[in-house]
Amino acid sequence: MKSPHKFLALIVLLTAAISACGPENDILRNQVSATGARVKVLHAIPDGPAIDLFVNDAKLNGAAVTYGTAFPGNEYSVLTPGSAVVRVSTVASGTVAAQSIVSATAPVEADKYYTVAAAGTAAAPTTVVFTDDVSLPDPSKAYYRVINLISGGPAIDFGLVTGPLITNVATGKASDFVAVVPSATLGSAYTFQVRPVGVATPLLILPSISPGVGRKYTILLRGIIGRTGAQAPTASLFITR
Repeated sequence: MKSPHKFLALIVLLTAAISACGPENDILRNQVSATGARVKVLHAIPDGPAIDLFVNDAKLNGAAVTYGTAFPGNEYSVLTPGSAVVRVSTVASGTVAAQSIVSATAPVEADKYYTVAAAGTAAAPTTVVFTDDVSLPDPSKAYYRVINLISGGPAIDFGLVTGPLITNVATGKASDFVAVVPSATLGSAYTFQVRPVGVATPLLILPSISPGVGRKYTILLRGIIGRTGAQAPTASLFITR
């Protein structure tokens, strides 16, 4: 049985993300007008410490970024186009110097959107880079994609009790965005499930989600298979558009 504490934590994470849906949180509108590449960084190392982020040796964040969160939240940092060396390090404290955890070089282009994730485990960290499609083919719909960063986990299907909407997302991969009818149009919320491919029993059942018209969402699956507590498999939701 799912622990009520885990379920409550999942509700808080997803509700907080979904509540940021007003005009002041319009991701595209809030981007500065200067030409640049847009980058969001996710901390998805379940047993890793809080981190600092550096791009080409310049610190990107202010406060330390904790596991399961993104910098800068639902927005994007604007970087100079070209070859961006993204480095993740521990946070310096007192006489303890920061230690590099993992780094990656990502070619980023002007006016394109990217998600860079620090993933894996503390013993074997890695980085993965995803291109974020912020286009809106049908403004009357809402859109979801899944990033599967569950360490040691299977490929997954994502959908409803009636069947999958997204299929066979391997660990370290992201799905394409799929369209759903917004809750305001449908008249009800969605209860999504995450299931290992070919398995009827859900790995995760997400709390009810009410997607907004013209929104694009990313469901981040994270954690370590077989772990409990804060390192158990769970999900976070981020607004991509």
